[in-house]
Amino acid sequence: MVENETLRTVISGTAGGMASILAVHPLDTVRTRLQAAPAGAYRGAWHCARVTLRREGPLALYKGLAWPLAAQGLYKAVMFGVYGAASRALRGGDPARPLAAHEVFAAG
Repeated sequence: MVENETLRTVISGTAGGMASILAVHPLDTVRTRLQAAPAGAYRGAWHCARVTLRREGPLALYKGLAWPLAAQGLYKAVMFGVYGAASRALRGGDPARPLAAHEVFAAG
């Protein structure tokens, strides 16, 4: 287990950001294919997904994944890291003290 609170927060943010991209990227791929296809090429999102899976296999839904995965991981790592640091600063050394609503807002 990670002992450093800041490092733990950053790792959590990175993992969360990457997990969200892995879950949503196939939908983005289908959306992009629908937008780029000529009119009438697909009957809808489900048809596009089925055709893609049949012709190219399941990995086709993850084409172009590298950049969004890295960017979202970095974005969430920074977001979680800043929020964690601000929360700890607002608690003033008492990690058990809950933050008031305005302090949560101020933390990010």
